[in-house]
Amino acid sequence: MSAYLDGELPRRRRARLERHLRECPECRGMLGALRRMLALLKHTAPAATRDEMPDIPSAVRARLHEHGRH
Repeated sequence: MSAYLDGELPRRRRARLERHLRECPECRGMLGALRRMLALLKHTAPAATRDEMPDIPSAVRARLHEHGRH
């Protein structure tokens, strides 16, 4: 179904899938869910690059070290 949504299916396979979708509510539902998921993913923030990611282990060690002094 991903290839169908991406427009990558050959014409015959696309036509065959579309005929099936008209007859199969389960597959129509799956296609709808895939469309919704892809739409949500398009609206999410892009993944951070490695340089932009926080250094969580160092931050945890620093906090533990702070609490060890008190």
